[in-house]
This record gives sequence, C-alpha cells and structure tokens, in this order.
Amino acid sequence: GQPSSRPSSRWIGILSLLIALAVALPRLDVPALLTTMSETALIYRQASPMLTLSACTALVALWTISFVPLTPLELTLGYLLGVGPAYAVVYIGKVLGCSAAFGLGRTVGASWARAQFGRHELLQAIALSVSERPLRICLLVRLACIPIALKNYGLAVLPIRSVDFLGSLVAVELVMSLVLVTVGSTAKDMGAILSGE
Repeated sequence: GQPSSRPSSRWIGILSLLIALAVALPRLDVPALLTTMSETALIYRQASPMLTLSACTALVALWTISFVPLTPLELTLGYLLGVGPAYAVVYIGKVLGCSAAFGLGRTVGASWARAQFGRHELLQAIALSVSERPLRICLLVRLACIPIALKNYGLAVLPIRSVDFLGSLVAVELVMSLVLVTVGSTAKDMGAILSGE
C-alpha cells in the first residue's frame, strides 16, 4: 500500500531532478554566472556589509544543520567574499551550526539521531575508544573526511562531553575553514580566465 509508494515516488523525484540537471548544465554559461554572482555579492557587500556578512553566517549555520554538504558553500563564499570576510563568515557559521546540530542531537532530536547514526559502524568503533581520550577522538573525527552531519549528529549520540566536542570544533575549524575559503577565493582567477579576461 502506501509505505511502498513513498520510496518509489522519492526515486521518481530524484530521477526527475537528475534529468533536469543533465539537460540544464550543458546550457549553463558558467563564466557569465560567476561574473554575475561576483558582481551581485560586491553590490550587497558595499551597500550593507554587516547585513550581508550576517546573512551569510546564518546561511552557513542553517546549511550545516540541514545535512547538505557544506564544501560547495564554503568554496562559493571564498569566491564571492574573498578570504578574510569569507573566513569569518564560514568559521562563525560552522561553529554555530555544528554546535546547534550537536545540541539538537542531544536534546529534541536525540531519539532520531540514535536511530539514524547509532548503528553506524564507524561510530560504534569510535564509541569504544572515546572514553579513554575523548578530546583526541573528537579531533580525529573532525579531521576525518566524513559528512559533517555524521560528525555533529553522530558525536551527539556518543558519550562525549560538550566541552570536548566544542574544543575540537573550534580548533579544527580554525584551519579547515581557512583552507576551503582560500581555495574558493582563487576561483576569481579561473573565472576571469573562463570569461576571456
């Protein structure tokens, strides 16, 4: 009946989206899009710099909570805002978003987080060693190339003190946020090359 039609309709939606992307992407003028995005960001930054940076910080925080991969946004903000402003936006937004996700995974979303992440083999292995060296384990998890949702919601289901989670988050993101926005900022040169400048 009804439960079996849900996955079917989900796959139809995903397939439709992939087909639409496949049709649209070849027609997309990437150099023009990059130029337009850059010009628009510059206009907003000049007209309302604090509002723009605050909105971008909130976007990063919400993006982090929502399970969407964060790297494309970090690279884009590096491209649009430049290294300094993008670093501040991404770092603050990630600390706020990751902290909120961890808090949600420990409070109102605890049963959901346990159901989604509690059976994950990687987390079960981490749970065995977390009691001996919680800060070190949190640092290693934050450095690992795994989805940010698994880092935040997954660690929330483990017996980790909030101070260890936050300490590792603040320390690791000092570097990781800088790396990604710096890479994104170099795209300005690629955008100029692609547009023929």
